[in-house]
Amino acid sequence: MLFVGAAANAQTEYVSDELEVTLRTGPSTQNAIVRILKSGTPLTILERDSDSGYARVTTNAGTEGWVLMRFLSSEPVARDRIVVVERRLGEARAAGDKARQELSELKDQLATTQQRLGDAESANADLVRELNDIRSASANAVSLRDQNKTLRQRVVDFERQTDELEMENRELRSRDTREGMVIGAAVFLLGMLVSVILPRLKPKRRSDWDF
Repeated sequence: MLFVGAAANAQTEYVSDELEVTLRTGPSTQNAIVRILKSGTPLTILERDSDSGYARVTTNAGTEGWVLMRFLSSEPVARDRIVVVERRLGEARAAGDKARQELSELKDQLATTQQRLGDAESANADLVRELNDIRSASANAVSLRDQNKTLRQRVVDFERQTDELEMENRELRSRDTREGMVIGAAVFLLGMLVSVILPRLKPKRRSDWDF
């Protein structure tokens, strides 16, 4: 009898789609049945007997025995595979729903970000216009300040010229007054001289008694 494998190299196989498989105490139908294994029961292979076609196995519960290798499969039975596939399909669907939800949230975030970006660009344009207005107003203020300075200087010059003209006018009035007084005095003296001299210049009338 040839035994292949050992517990160190144990691997898991499954009872095939047969409805029930006997787990026996030895590698033959003459050995007593330990228990009946249902389809899909996982078994750990401890060793194989190629001559008898049996394999020594142990269940997850620790029950050890022999089963026919032709009733074993390296993959779970179709029913269990369907359960696994359905579970994975459900997980995939849940993951897809979650991904779609996340995608929807990302789209909303993108729309919000784009709206904020548009608002920021609009606010930036407003700030640029306001800055240009401030610069223009500042330039106008500088120009007005220069003009105001020039006007103040002109006012000062005008006031100075006015003061000079008023002084000249006062001097002229004072000189005219003096000249008027001199002329008046001269006229008065001339009148007095005339009143004194003219009587003397008149020829005396001869008396009728003069011969």
